Amino acid sequence: MTKILYVSGDDYAALTFDRLAENGLLSAGELWATGGGEYTDDDENYFEYKALEFGDVDPKFIEWVLSIQDYDESKHSGFYVVED
Repeated sequence: MTKILYVSGDDYAALTFDRLAENGLLSAGELWATGGGEYTDDDENYFEYKALEFGDVDPKFIEWVLSIQDYDESKHSGFYVVED
């Protein structure tokens, strides 16, 4: 199975998640485990997220999809593979 966390929302939602994850404040796995919802904190960071699960997906396909994703759109929405 391939687990995906999809992050979206207002301006720079995906960048917000990236920053929080890089600083160790959130992980794709812990958000995925909640099944989806909205994230907000005292610093007014906000984004929506969904937990998705698919059959086995070839990692090369995931790399390809990420490589063709529009750069500007990737600031606002993106997906993250959740490793077990």
